[in-house]
Amino acid sequence: MSSRIFQEILGQQQAKKKFLCVGLDPDWEMIPQRFKDENNNALDATLAFLKWIVDQTGDIVGAFKPNIAFFSESPMMLEVLRDIIEYINKKFPEVLVILDFKRGDIGKTNAGYVREFNYYGGDAMTIHSYLGRQANLPFLNLVDKGIFILCHTSNKGAEEIQELIVKIRGEDMYRNGDFPVFQLLARNIASEWNELGNCGLVVGATFPEQLKVVRREIGDGMTILIPGVGTQGGDLEKSVKNGMDSTGSGFLINVSSGVIYKPDPRKQALDYHNQILACLPKTA
Repeated sequence: MSSRIFQEILGQQQAKKKFLCVGLDPDWEMIPQRFKDENNNALDATLAFLKWIVDQTGDIVGAFKPNIAFFSESPMMLEVLRDIIEYINKKFPEVLVILDFKRGDIGKTNAGYVREFNYYGGDAMTIHSYLGRQANLPFLNLVDKGIFILCHTSNKGAEEIQELIVKIRGEDMYRNGDFPVFQLLARNIASEWNELGNCGLVVGATFPEQLKVVRREIGDGMTILIPGVGTQGGDLEKSVKNGMDSTGSGFLINVSSGVIYKPDPRKQALDYHNQILACLPKTA
């Protein structure tokens, strides 16, 4: 299989106005009974369910986002993760695969995480920022892969750390003032971490005003992955309008259980897709 380049695939999907990202989070209790009845074991049933979701939505979405936490219960389930990524790449090679990884440690450990990521495949991953740019260089130096860095997450209580105020005093008036951690992080990633043009940010739909601040800080040219629409209650219209760049692009709206566990996931994905398009400026 030819090499997959994150920036190229992302650009093509954004040009097609495919801004929906469907999360692949297999919860055994929620998988429809028919997949359990039609397969010999839980592994086969889970893989069959995920393939069905991919088949139903692959021509609609810009990306799929499997969350490794839903596959980590056993080595065999981790092989299901590898299998579904391979299936997406073969069936819908134009669709991004973002591994929801949330890794982040010292540099040597991160080099091991890079090997783990490469084993599963995919075009991009999510990572933590807490250890700083230097520690994250093993991720940032992946020329053809995308790195989505947690900036302001969608969960309740995210503001406890992410909105702590940092006092910056210096000669640079742009950087002189009191800023929340998430804003400074967005600024640093845009100006210092994104040398290869492979960085994006994760900002939750449940914090629309913070999303607007992040977009203002980073300008155009970086994509924001926006979870929290659907089950978590994030506002889709505000997410699109606050998350898009000046071209009406530069974002991915992630929905997981709000699509995959609905009776008709294709219809649900189409509904989200059309709602997203309706929020775009007429000139986009």
